Amino acid sequence: MKKTILLILISTVVIITGCKKDKNNNDNNNNKHVTIKGKLAGGKKTCDSLSLSDARKVLVFGGLNLQGGSNGGGLLLSLVDIVNGSFSATSNIGTATALVFLDANYKYIGTLTTQSLNLLPLGDLIHGDSTTIDLSTLTLVGKSVIPSHDPFGNEIIITQAEINSLKETESFFESLAKNIDADNDGNLDYLSNRQIFVKSLFYINDAGTYGTNTSQPVIADSAFNSLGYGINVSGGAGFVTPDTVRITGPEGNPNLDCSVNVQNTGYSGHGWNIGAGRPGSLPLDPGIYDMYLDGAPFTFSFSNIDAKYNLVFVTPTININNSGQLVSVSIKYQHSDYTVVNPDVMITNVMLQFCDSTCHQIYNTPWLSSSNFAVNGTYGLGFYSYTLPTPVDVSTLKFIGIIYNDILGNQYSNRWFK
Repeated sequence: MKKTILLILISTVVIITGCKKDKNNNDNNNNKHVTIKGKLAGGKKTCDSLSLSDARKVLVFGGLNLQGGSNGGGLLLSLVDIVNGSFSATSNIGTATALVFLDANYKYIGTLTTQSLNLLPLGDLIHGDSTTIDLSTLTLVGKSVIPSHDPFGNEIIITQAEINSLKETESFFESLAKNIDADNDGNLDYLSNRQIFVKSLFYINDAGTYGTNTSQPVIADSAFNSLGYGINVSGGAGFVTPDTVRITGPEGNPNLDCSVNVQNTGYSGHGWNIGAGRPGSLPLDPGIYDMYLDGAPFTFSFSNIDAKYNLVFVTPTININNSGQLVSVSIKYQHSDYTVVNPDVMITNVMLQFCDSTCHQIYNTPWLSSSNFAVNGTYGLGFYSYTLPTPVDVSTLKFIGIIYNDILGNQYSNRWFK
């Protein structure tokens, strides 16, 4: 029987690879944590539906797992017990976190929703790592679990414009939660590490001109004309690595049919990772796609929102000394109209690559991330500037390539020219 995986990408990620399985173990290795708690209101159960009083578990989607290894490359998950109608969970600062409510048999009841948003962006908090978010009493309305206390504008520092931008993802976690048992065996897939993780890839070949000591960066009016699309699909370490993966679709209007060799993800014969896309880097159409792992069939549903809605331009300005050497770089985060964006709310990490005309990389920065959280025990260097340990000759510099991951796992790359 064909296994079905429903994966909704809102310019997005879908399902999960390498997830933590220990209860309340949402951790990016020594990260700073936020406590999230609440209590459930009762409700009458109909003959064909569950009420919030049936909830026994909270599945916490705790943001991207950046540790690498057999648990890397996906989202962090943890299960928290609901005891006497109350729960207390932890998640990482600097992540997008969602709470999904399940009954004792892991059946989906609803997703925490506030201001029509199904996630909590934990990048900018009023009390930092000592913040506690008490949602107070939770009530089920349809499939939305509504808190009586709204943390937006209170514990979570966020603007209305940022909330509106993140609303493009509002159905993501609900759709994900409904399909946590993709092989329909009655168990959560992440317990056996056999999840599919899908993220969107976006490319802009000419985003504009980078700034220098005496000039500001300029976003090209034609930047969106060179916008290309793709997807990256990976399977958790519970999979034996297949030799091939084929993806076709969508049903009824197929325009993608690609077979690719699998990149082993370093799990000693387990897990897999591929990239796929349409000719010309056109966006993938929404719909149902078929996927075959060494011929074994899976299907997933894909819904993609155009990157133009939320694209953040990471605009660099380089600082050169009198010897023509790169000393440091400063970075701004903006939409195409130069509206300033808070990267703590929208972005996980960013890297700058300095390349010559042959695409040889003269110098790469390390991954820059918020100083609010740690990866592999090391706290981020911050988003806004980086000073090189030793100045580097950039006389042959042709362009700066920038790669960044948003809080849902999508990856963006763009080039900036002189």
